[in-house]
Amino acid sequence: MITLKLAKPENAKELGELFYSCLLENYPETISEYSLKSCTDYFRRRRCADTVMGIYDSKVVGFCTYGQSDDEFMKDSGEINYLFVLKDYQRHGDGRRILHEAVRKLIRQEYNQVICWVDSRNEEGRGFYEALGFRPSEFERTENGITWVRYFKSI
Repeated sequence: MITLKLAKPENAKELGELFYSCLLENYPETISEYSLKSCTDYFRRRRCADTVMGIYDSKVVGFCTYGQSDDEFMKDSGEINYLFVLKDYQRHGDGRRILHEAVRKLIRQEYNQVICWVDSRNEEGRGFYEALGFRPSEFERTENGITWVRYFKSI
């Protein structure tokens, strides 16, 4: 079982490496838009704030970043920005545990709704969020050739 911890600035490099690995696993067709440096810089700019890490045997195997929604119509909602777990560590409940901790943090920040954007082709991901009470909305957006569906849940 994984241990959950809040990320600190010194975790930026390890989280950037994990982020890049997960992008390679899940979105190889768009990886040219990213680099190991850009993924690490994402966490450095944030100072790793609002990031839950899942650690197994001293190795970060998953993470979830969260915060205020940047969706212009959902500014009063919390948002799950990224939730990734390495494929070898999926289907053990770890992604669920990481997500639940991030949602708990959003509740403490006094949000009453959380949204996330899910790749429309990702049936497993969509099923994962739906099993946790998220519902798809009619809103979609397209970035880098990927259609994303907005999901939401009252918290």
